Amino acid sequence: MLAIDCIISCVLLKSRRLYYYMGRLKVAIITMVFHCIVCFGMVSQETVIVEDSLEWKLAQLFVVKAENVSNTYVLPGFIINRRLPVEKNGTNNLRYLIDFREAGVDSLTIPSPPADLLNSINNSAIRTSFVDAALKYSVTNNANGVVISDEEKITTMYLYQDTLLNNSKFKLHTFPDDLLSILSSKHELNYEITGPKTIFPAPDFDFEHVLGIEKVELGVSFEELLKQDILFYSDDFELDHKQLVRAFKDKLIEESLLDEALERRNSKIGQLNRHHIKSTDKELISEQLILRYKVYQHSMSMYSKTNDLPGDKINAVDGVIRDYRSQKNDIFLNRAKFYKPKTRLVGDITSADSLLIMLCDSPDSLISITEEIRLNQVPKKCYKVLLVSAQSASFFNSSLMQMFDVVLIAEQGMYHTWDLMAQALYGGLSVNGVGLNGKELLEQGFKRHSTQKTRIGFSFPEYAGIPQDSISKINELIREAIKEKATPGAQLLIARSGSIVYQESYGFHTYSNKRNVENNHLYDVASLTKIAVTFPVVMQLVEQGKLNLDERLETYIPEIDTTDKKDISISELLLHESGLRSYIPFHRNAINKESLRDKPLFSRRYSSTYNIKLDNWLYQNRHARYRPDVFSRKPDSAHTVELSTNMYMSELYKDSMLAHIYASELRETKEYLYSDLGYHLLEKAIEPLMEHNLDHKFEANYSNRIGANSLVYNPLSSFDLNEIVPSEKDLGFRKELLHGYVHDQSAAMMGGVSAHAGLFANAGDLAKMSQLFLNKGKYGGVEYFNPATIEHFTKRQNNTNRRGLGVDKPEHDPDKSSPVSRLASPASYGHTGFTGTILWIDPQYDLIYIFLSNRIHPRAYNKKLIEMNVRTNIQDIIYNSIIPN
Repeated sequence: MLAIDCIISCVLLKSRRLYYYMGRLKVAIITMVFHCIVCFGMVSQETVIVEDSLEWKLAQLFVVKAENVSNTYVLPGFIINRRLPVEKNGTNNLRYLIDFREAGVDSLTIPSPPADLLNSINNSAIRTSFVDAALKYSVTNNANGVVISDEEKITTMYLYQDTLLNNSKFKLHTFPDDLLSILSSKHELNYEITGPKTIFPAPDFDFEHVLGIEKVELGVSFEELLKQDILFYSDDFELDHKQLVRAFKDKLIEESLLDEALERRNSKIGQLNRHHIKSTDKELISEQLILRYKVYQHSMSMYSKTNDLPGDKINAVDGVIRDYRSQKNDIFLNRAKFYKPKTRLVGDITSADSLLIMLCDSPDSLISITEEIRLNQVPKKCYKVLLVSAQSASFFNSSLMQMFDVVLIAEQGMYHTWDLMAQALYGGLSVNGVGLNGKELLEQGFKRHSTQKTRIGFSFPEYAGIPQDSISKINELIREAIKEKATPGAQLLIARSGSIVYQESYGFHTYSNKRNVENNHLYDVASLTKIAVTFPVVMQLVEQGKLNLDERLETYIPEIDTTDKKDISISELLLHESGLRSYIPFHRNAINKESLRDKPLFSRRYSSTYNIKLDNWLYQNRHARYRPDVFSRKPDSAHTVELSTNMYMSELYKDSMLAHIYASELRETKEYLYSDLGYHLLEKAIEPLMEHNLDHKFEANYSNRIGANSLVYNPLSSFDLNEIVPSEKDLGFRKELLHGYVHDQSAAMMGGVSAHAGLFANAGDLAKMSQLFLNKGKYGGVEYFNPATIEHFTKRQNNTNRRGLGVDKPEHDPDKSSPVSRLASPASYGHTGFTGTILWIDPQYDLIYIFLSNRIHPRAYNKKLIEMNVRTNIQDIIYNSIIPN
């Protein structure tokens, strides 16, 4: 190149433009010599750079990725690092930046969203908050700032000061590769800056024709760049830095401009003060997680061909899922089954009838989808929903999109986004994003939809204001309870603001440690039946005008009119103010007295005769036998009520149980006394009003409709034994381990279905019912109750009884015991269960707390869970986390 320039210059010596060409020859020589120096390593790569030297000053203008930094060369002003926390390799505290331009996986459970995703959301407040949180988060990770691209693809470096409004900000400009040529040409040929855009040579110099070099588009001159708040981004720092050093040493740029630029830079950077951050690292991590979650959520978008709300159709029927993704996982299917338990994954789409959900993560998978739809001729009536999770998916302008009725898009194809998409599809999350590809879909005739959150969703503890150290305390408390054999296992669920923020299973089904407890496993929840089943059924009957809370029992149970129970009102039964006794041991009334051999049924002392322990200091006569007309070890025409695998009861004895209640002695006053007998009478009263049995009424009207299929009576008819946690080894009555059969004796004798006990459930499905109550009667877009009805039933009814109608409430009299944490609000309500369960709802804090266990295994007299106060202690930790100091 140098030889050619020399020849051309000699030829042109006779020209009247000799001055210009000789200048150009000098430029070429300088350029060629510089490139030779760089190419042959004539500038040492291990030169020691002295602080405040020209080399050091110029290095401070550069921002370089960590992988492009050499330890043997001068360090640039800032180093972009993708890893958290940053590992420092120098003494300069103003050196490290965290790159938030691309999705990044770090120690947090949710990856950092890329800049494109951040800028696609239709919520500027979240974008602003995210930048501010990212800055504070970077400081706690040994960095000083972040690099983020804005909506116009302009990359900006932010250095944290104290708030987003007071941050040092520099735009990053890609360092020009041919800067030396530009500056040399300008210096020797007296270039003119014609406006702020382009650098041109003298007007009469045909530079492009003579030397075959195109004009250089820099945007603005290098000198102008130095006068702005701009730093230079470089992919080849050593080469670019050396080029810039040469330019200054050759006086192509005035060093005074460099000093002014560094003075401005340092004055802004010098404001940095980490002590302005008052939040703890844990709070900053929580803030970062919450904002990352919001960015992913708000970036999702939904498009449909019609004005109909897609959710109405998606939630109306059970669908099939066809997975076409190249990167498969079970997270979408598992979450979909939480909302619609009958949803299933299919290998082809021939079985699709009403709803077909297709999972796609690439253009190739889209082609596979459309080909299979054509080949299998999916019925036109089948609602076809395409779910796409892919980074900057560019195939939405394809005519293939016309095959689908609904398109739900998550712009970033990451593992956890499939969970968010399942929630969004079924109403666990709202969708209001515009998306990066919305324009293409609009051109295809689709309409953008914004959907509302209608079902319980999923999040994480920090989203609810519960830090990880609180979760650790809870986990330790439960593990200690298991270690002390207060219970062999447990389920815990915490939900807040409409989302399950923590759901965990602990331990085993039994102390044999053979089967782990899982989130879908069922527990006998005992008296949680009262709030989960009877409570909503009674509210509905009241709203329908079929049941009057103030009406006397004789109105609904005519045969009771000859007893002293006739004047008991429905509300008194619900408040446990009926005057009834707590309990009648119906099974013991059927003992054959001759089998006792003239001895009492119980003794306070253990002996060879009294060797069946029922409680501390209570032993049962081992000779006790039950009347054969009532109970049998095998089923027959006379014994049809199944109590366990080896015990059956006569259907006729149910009438005898009611007769025992009718004949029982009332207490002198109607002050509060918890009584299951009242719920036997309540069930008898409402049974004719329901037109169905209690279990069928509940399943048809509630559990099946909200997707809570695990809320069942008699679970062995629909669940595998391995999915059901056993309760007590009942040595006093049924003489076996109760596994899939209700523990409560009277509920078992009623066929396993009763208003006071009998329900089996897991925490997840109980949370759905709880959310229905917390939503004031609405779930999945369906209104089940009037808000005023729930408000009336859940408030305290009088000053002498803490309870509501069918629910328990906290006791705020310090002289009385409370069933729950003293921190629970007066508006809260719920219930506890004999088997070691609790369900508690607090509208003031938008909180649901559920704990399930089988503390009665292997024997019901195990009271360690109660003595250790496990359920309340967990609740205390939750409230201490969310209630401001």
